[in-house]
Amino acid sequence: MAVRRSFCLILLFLLLLCLSGCTSVLEESRPLPELPEIKAGTTCPMSDEQVEETFTATLCFLDSGEDQLIRNTRVLTVHNGENRAQVLLNALLDGPEKEEKGTWPEVPGTSKARTEVSGETVTVLLPARYRSLEPETLFAVRYAIAESFMTMPETAYVNVLVGEREEGVDLAGYVPAGTFTHRALERIGTVYAEYGDIRTRGETFSSLVTLYFPSEGGHFLLPVIRKVRFDNASPIEYMYTLLQELGKGGDVPGGDSDFPWPLRFLDEMPEIVRDHHGKDRVMTLFFSEDLPNALEKAKVSREIWIGMIAQTLLTFVPNVDGLEISIGRKIVNEVSMETRGGEVMRIENGLIQRSHFEYLLGASVTGYMENEAGNGLKAFPMVVPAEGGENAHVLLAALLDAPEAELIMPEGASGADVLAVRMERRRQVVNLSRSFLQGLEKMTPDKRRLCIFSMVNTLTEGRKDQVIFFFGGAQANALDGLEMRGSFTRATGMIR
Repeated sequence: MAVRRSFCLILLFLLLLCLSGCTSVLEESRPLPELPEIKAGTTCPMSDEQVEETFTATLCFLDSGEDQLIRNTRVLTVHNGENRAQVLLNALLDGPEKEEKGTWPEVPGTSKARTEVSGETVTVLLPARYRSLEPETLFAVRYAIAESFMTMPETAYVNVLVGEREEGVDLAGYVPAGTFTHRALERIGTVYAEYGDIRTRGETFSSLVTLYFPSEGGHFLLPVIRKVRFDNASPIEYMYTLLQELGKGGDVPGGDSDFPWPLRFLDEMPEIVRDHHGKDRVMTLFFSEDLPNALEKAKVSREIWIGMIAQTLLTFVPNVDGLEISIGRKIVNEVSMETRGGEVMRIENGLIQRSHFEYLLGASVTGYMENEAGNGLKAFPMVVPAEGGENAHVLLAALLDAPEAELIMPEGASGADVLAVRMERRRQVVNLSRSFLQGLEKMTPDKRRLCIFSMVNTLTEGRKDQVIFFFGGAQANALDGLEMRGSFTRATGMIR
């Protein structure tokens, strides 16, 4: 009985062993399932667009005595075509919501406040109607606006102008606010009194100033923040000292300091006079007839040179309505806009205002090119129009047009190959031309990899961290092992 039981157990063991072997053979003979398709997870953009984006802002309102800032945190929404700076300003000027603390003065009118953003510098342009506020209240408003912007990680300096000009802080309007930077929590009245003391003492004082310098190539003006010492609180002193500072050049990525220095060509000391109607206070500058030849020799356009002076003086010198420039005793009443295809800008009555040259404002941004060893990437400055400083289409087009990146771009590539870009919450979806893809296919694997990641690293220099590429409306397959489907993330290891 025991033998039979043992024999049965052995047979059962052999049967199970055979069955398990058959199962293994059957499993191995089954075809392997196909790898899942890599999908973009989004659609190809046919035109530039931006999905709604939210961000958390700190809005600084005033307390009931207008002597302290009341900080409120609010989630704001950026819609298509808007930027964070303008959304923040609109929310601030609308005042606190019901559940928020603080007050904000009501200023009737329909004209809108605007912002200029260039890198870390924001200039807020309040409508002229804000001049109806009492001087101390107006300063409190300007101070609160500046502090609200400086809670944003991308902003370090703020100018707040009224009606296209610096309004002046003290009662006489002789002391400029200058460029705001973040201050420790202080009573607004204490800060306001410091400006009054400057006028009363009549001594030298220092102020942060935003100077504007030509970009390399002379297509844009770039802001430079500098602490400047003035001998006394008078508009003529401000004019002379700022012209002197412009002669020192500006240390800014993508900037150019090789231009005629204003003071070298000044025939007479600057003046501030009333216009022919006795209405506007006008700064006057008389430059010599040798200036045009000097500009031509330096390859600097008159447009850029005059814009440099106008933007610098009109952003700082208080209580003036404009600037009048004479060259060889002839008043400048028109400027050839070489940066806009040679259009002519008419200057009515020769009164130059800040708004005349706003279109020249640029922003220095970062692009990536091949490093010297040819085994990675390195950063280089690119200058783009200020309004395009956060626009992925503008940034990518600038990279494709940059001579510095030409060696790692497909032959014949240009900014025109950027067909459309969609800005999503954490990623940028790019549609490049089919000819760009054909050029990529002809490149060596190493150059192709540098090309792709120069674009990815340039686009992810800001707040977005993923990039998806389409070519002529479709994603490409792998190129010599470089998978083009799905999304790319920033490659910091390639920056050497």
